[in-house]
Amino acid sequence: MLSEFKGIRNLYEDICLEFDECNNFYEWLESNTFTTGMVCKAPAWYEKDKRWFLESADYKIENEKDSTWFTRQYPTEGLTEPTPGRYVMKYFQLQKGENLIATHGKKRPVILLKQYDSKWFNTLHPKDGWLCIPLFSYQSRHLQNMVINDQKLKKPNRFYLPPRLDLKTPGLINESTAHLDGMQIIETKYINPIYIDSESINKQQCFKINKFVLKLIITHFLNGIGILDVFLHENSDDKTYYDLFKESVNEIASKEK
Repeated sequence: MLSEFKGIRNLYEDICLEFDECNNFYEWLESNTFTTGMVCKAPAWYEKDKRWFLESADYKIENEKDSTWFTRQYPTEGLTEPTPGRYVMKYFQLQKGENLIATHGKKRPVILLKQYDSKWFNTLHPKDGWLCIPLFSYQSRHLQNMVINDQKLKKPNRFYLPPRLDLKTPGLINESTAHLDGMQIIETKYINPIYIDSESINKQQCFKINKFVLKLIITHFLNGIGILDVFLHENSDDKTYYDLFKESVNEIASKEK
């Protein structure tokens, strides 16, 4: 384990190579066309401790964009929706019963899972978007034990993602985790490809998560919330690729202590 790494270096990459379906954890892409498994950048929202809604402070009818608004903490109790003022509804084009609710968010790396178009709000102009998994890089406040537990697949809502091996191989810059409970639809117009240096061909390329790894990520999530119990017998001796991968990870991780 190297000092700049909090997890066990090359753990996932080496174990993935033991499976016929996986030749690399990450793969280069020949184009910037959006595809399943591609790592892109997009504004993703996430929860911290509060949400807010708006009330009018100084509405400028002659120049609406210069209007100002008060923020109010969104209530955590009760069934009644806070009522926005008529100017809030007018400027933000809210329908009756709607609100403009704000929470934290940031343009960050995401994994593209599935493209959708929805005619729910507008049948003439359907919303085109992707179901995405937001990615967060580990920070100094995150203990090494937490990172290794993520590698050992102890948390059903997180999946460890290693950094790229070198400048010739694709991958993330930093050790990161996929926040599976933060999956969300993001409109395509807000999604941008990520280009990283490919030293072997001396140009920048896009990259994606290997299809086998993507299956592991989704299986980890479904297993954690109990959905797979519907399809798998509780006492079955049959092991999935996910079971074998997890066993190998934990066996090697236990030797690193």
